[in-house]
Amino acid sequence: MAFVGGEAAIRYYVENKLDVVVKHNENIIKDFLLREICSLDHRIMVRGIGMIWGIDFGKIDASLALKCVHKAFDMQLILEVAGRSDAVLKIMPPLTIEEDVLMNGLNILRKSIRLNLLPFSLMRLQEVCMKQPFNSTIHGAGWEVPMESLNITTWMAITLTSKFPLLVIRFFLNANRPLIHSQVMKS
Repeated sequence: MAFVGGEAAIRYYVENKLDVVVKHNENIIKDFLLREICSLDHRIMVRGIGMIWGIDFGKIDASLALKCVHKAFDMQLILEVAGRSDAVLKIMPPLTIEEDVLMNGLNILRKSIRLNLLPFSLMRLQEVCMKQPFNSTIHGAGWEVPMESLNITTWMAITLTSKFPLLVIRFFLNANRPLIHSQVMKS
C-alpha cells in the first residue's frame, strides 16, 4: 500500500511540476511578507524557506501572535504560533494551494495583523511623541509626522482604510492656538 501511495505522489509531483509551483508560491509569500507585513512595523521580523514562513512579534509583544491567530480564525483562516513564548505566527499553506486562495489567505493575514497591531502602534506613537524634541519628525510603523514645533497636549486617533493605514493625529495646542489636523498616508 505504501508503494502505491508513493508512486501516486511521485506521479503528481512530475505531472504537475510541483517544484516549479512551490518556488513560484514561495516568491509570492516572501514578497508579500516583506512588502505588506514588514512595512506595518519596523519591529516585525519574517523568516522562512519554501512555503513555511514565520512572522516574529517578539520585539513588540509575544501575545500579539496569538491574538492574530484568533482574529484570522474569525475570518476563516487557520494559523499557528511557534517559537519562544509563542511569539511567532507560522504560515504553512498546502503545497497544492491555488494562487488566488493563497493571496486571499495572505490578505486575511495582513488584515488580522493590522487590527491587532493598532493598539501597539498607538502606544508606540504616544511613547515617541512624549520623547521627541520639537522641530523634528516622528518615525513609526511605516509613517512619518513632522512636528513643526507643536505642543501635543491631548489625544490622537488612527483609522484604517481598506488599503493603507491612514494616520490621523489631532494636535490640540495651547489655548491661544488653533486646532491643527495632520494626515499622513503610509507610502
